[in-house]
Amino acid sequence: MKPGGGLTGKLVQAQFAPESGEAAALRFLVSFNKAIRLARLYPMGHPLLKDGLVESFGLYVKMAEKLPRLTIGARGGDLYLGNVAVRDVSIGVSQLFGLFSDRGVESLILSHGADEPELVGFIRLFATRNPEAHPDLPYREWGQVPHFRVNDIAYKMVAGDEAIVDKAAAGESAGDASLLGHLTADQAFAGTAEGKELMRLLQTNPGSVATLIKRAVEDMVRTQGAETARPTLAKCVENISADLASRQDGVTFEDLRDRLTRVLFYLPPDFLQGLFGKDMKELREEDYAKLFTGFSAELRAALLEGDLRRDASPELLSKRLGTMAAGEDELVKLSELVAKRLRDRGLSWEECEAHVASMAHALGEERVRRLAEEVPAAEAADVKGLFRAKALVVLLDPDAEVLAAYQKFLASEGYRTLAFSDGALALKAAREQTADMMVLELKLPGMHGLDVIRSLTSDGPKIPLVIATFHDKFREEFEVRTYPRQKFLKKPFQPPDLLAAVSSFTPQATRALIREHVEGRSQNTADLDRAREIQEKLLPDSVPAIEGYDIGAFYRASREVGGDYYDVLPLGDGTYGIAIADVSGKGVSGAMGMVMMRGILRMAAHWCRSAQEALVRVNRYLSKELPHGMFVTAVYAILDPAKRTLTYSLAGHNPPVLYRKGTRRAELLPPSGTPLGLVPIPKFEEVIREATLELTPQDRIVFYTDGVVEALNPAEEVFGEERLIGLVRDASFLDSKKLLDYVVTEVEKHQDTAPQSDDITMVTVKAL
Repeated sequence: MKPGGGLTGKLVQAQFAPESGEAAALRFLVSFNKAIRLARLYPMGHPLLKDGLVESFGLYVKMAEKLPRLTIGARGGDLYLGNVAVRDVSIGVSQLFGLFSDRGVESLILSHGADEPELVGFIRLFATRNPEAHPDLPYREWGQVPHFRVNDIAYKMVAGDEAIVDKAAAGESAGDASLLGHLTADQAFAGTAEGKELMRLLQTNPGSVATLIKRAVEDMVRTQGAETARPTLAKCVENISADLASRQDGVTFEDLRDRLTRVLFYLPPDFLQGLFGKDMKELREEDYAKLFTGFSAELRAALLEGDLRRDASPELLSKRLGTMAAGEDELVKLSELVAKRLRDRGLSWEECEAHVASMAHALGEERVRRLAEEVPAAEAADVKGLFRAKALVVLLDPDAEVLAAYQKFLASEGYRTLAFSDGALALKAAREQTADMMVLELKLPGMHGLDVIRSLTSDGPKIPLVIATFHDKFREEFEVRTYPRQKFLKKPFQPPDLLAAVSSFTPQATRALIREHVEGRSQNTADLDRAREIQEKLLPDSVPAIEGYDIGAFYRASREVGGDYYDVLPLGDGTYGIAIADVSGKGVSGAMGMVMMRGILRMAAHWCRSAQEALVRVNRYLSKELPHGMFVTAVYAILDPAKRTLTYSLAGHNPPVLYRKGTRRAELLPPSGTPLGLVPIPKFEEVIREATLELTPQDRIVFYTDGVVEALNPAEEVFGEERLIGLVRDASFLDSKKLLDYVVTEVEKHQDTAPQSDDITMVTVKAL
């Protein structure tokens, strides 16, 4: 090893076996030189040039089969293959040396995997002295060609017959030690000088980043053993990813995959085998997805946020979320982290409401997908239909502003949309995505709207149509009049007119029948086990310790498994959100309703410092997403330890019990509000209220679900609110856990031999 980290090797005369990779490389270089010279003489399409390009690509493929990665250098009168100097070569290779010099090329890295258009594009770039003057060139800069890298390394001659492959051009410098430390650290230091330098190299010289990774892994293997190779390589990749994700505009899944691909193809095959278990040319998107699953939750959330901010479709978000969540419990966790990242960027709720709704929808879709994989095939369609959006609407209009307005309005009403200005693309999407209806303008460029209708009539799908056009004359066209399910709207019209037309075709009745079927079928053991598993994974493992307060929680599912839910969540500013809810429905449907409730509340809560505001926002989402007839009663409170206040809001839920130490009295707080998802949004927002309590030492509040007060004994007598109030008053001196245990014991005594008919859930907060 020479000073500066170069790799040394003897200069020898070219004596390669005819079938060796080096001999194949020399044959390719002769053909490569010929093709470049023909490209300088003849236009594209000339027979001689076409034959030369075909020959060159064929020899490249044969060479790549033997040498997956080859470095070529031209320096000091010598041509190098790898680190070996080649002398007495053919005239064709000698001419190539001159071409190298003419274009300022000192080194070339050839990697397997290029297709013929890429090689042709590289040859044309090599043959063109002023690429910027030729806009038809596929590539106009060396760095744009994926599998052919120019001047990423430098060859030098020193001390007679030794060749140096100098890594200085590949990024190795006095700062390499800090870059290596950055790559292998337990945490990437985004924004540091090392991180910025790494991002610069990633953009301008990805081969140098690969060199640094290779060195980091080799150093770790040398000092700590071979078993560290894969974890070290994975850590390098994760830290590069974290630096990219820290950019102001974030990074999407595709961004990261493409950037990493540019780096990884420089690594030797054995490195890639260690990371992926396969060669670079065999990598698929799912391989990267599997790699990303090993990243920290924060980094995975950053990738999801990048997709979300670039307006990825709910289907794509659902796929990404499902891929990156290693287990069921991570689905909601990642969704919450995405919402927190948006909030921490300083974005307002108005700026993020659509993003949060998309994330919540993706969460629900992925939950349903996982559940559908576990249920019998005959039931899977029911489960998917139960929790889908109101409808998928294909929008077809030549005006981009009109399409954007349609999308925004329909999305706010719970519809999924796909927008197009091209009739053929709209038809293709309607068929492939199983659209529920189409909104179309008839005056279109290319394929006329009447042709779209004819196509739907002849070969389907015969989905309902909302024809929205300025041209009233089309109302009497044969295709329009005879189409079986259509409504005609003359532009301009108001959004409620569009909603009325679309709503008339929304498959609500079908979804209601599905709901009744799912809820009406007998709950077998497998159904109950699935519902219980979903529910238990969404409940907190423990409640946070809050200085100055004693908080306790209790949950026990009934035999049928309902949809009870409780939560205590830090809000990031020293305050805490406390929620308890009861979702209508039993078994799987109740558990899935709880998934929706918890997912949207935990995301929306990051923007809300008002309990009433939080429930308003949750209701706007649930009103659109819950199946017809399903609803949620809930209470949400915000505890401010610094101010010693608790602000709460009720949505048709059992009123909490408040105990005051000063008066030694316990009482029900006034009932208010109406359940989430039950009444039209304006009506809900008219009746919901908020109240604030000051909690003095030894005061206590108890939240509960109706499984407590409606517990029945064998004579079918309820436990009742008055009995609960008395228990809280008489035993409030106990700590929270003991108080809840005491209440549960008394409920069990009341039940005697009667079964538990509903979930029992309680949360209590005592001021100390």
